[in-house]
Amino acid sequence: MAMNRNMTMAEKEVWDYAQKQMERAEQRENILFTEEQKEQVLEYAAMTGDDYDIRKMVRDLADAVRSLNEEKVDEILWNAREEIDGFPDRSVGMAELKGYGYTADDMFPLRQEMALELHRVGEKVYCLQSDGSHGDYVSREMILEHEGLYGIEKEAWQRMQEQGDEIDFEETGLYQPPMTDLDRD
Repeated sequence: MAMNRNMTMAEKEVWDYAQKQMERAEQRENILFTEEQKEQVLEYAAMTGDDYDIRKMVRDLADAVRSLNEEKVDEILWNAREEIDGFPDRSVGMAELKGYGYTADDMFPLRQEMALELHRVGEKVYCLQSDGSHGDYVSREMILEHEGLYGIEKEAWQRMQEQGDEIDFEETGLYQPPMTDLDRD
């Protein structure tokens, strides 16, 4: 995940954790991960934010690399990519969400652009608070005013995915152009 913005402390902690796990695995197994593999692990770490999942991925990847099992390496990386691609907004992950202060496991995090897009197609979007709470679902105006992270319930997102793997908002007819303000004069 190319970081073109500053990392939050929580993201940095997760990245550091993932890097340490990879360094330990390389030393313990006497192997070297490729840069592509390292990037994939770091992206996975930022999206999932879960120490157990990170540790398991690194351990499985190290075993596959050590045994020169390219098929298994590809499978592990493919599964990680699939999990990452399952997030509604790939620009924000669970590590950043937890660092923001929202620790409940019921929402996928969103940035404003995706929150507006999902709201536009009729999905319930929530403004998340740094105290770990969220209110009722919000209007477009509330999304525009909020300066933090947003969320969509995991169940709602999974339901959307079941209805169509990759939602092409324009093709499905769900896309509606942004509303414009009319000048009363």
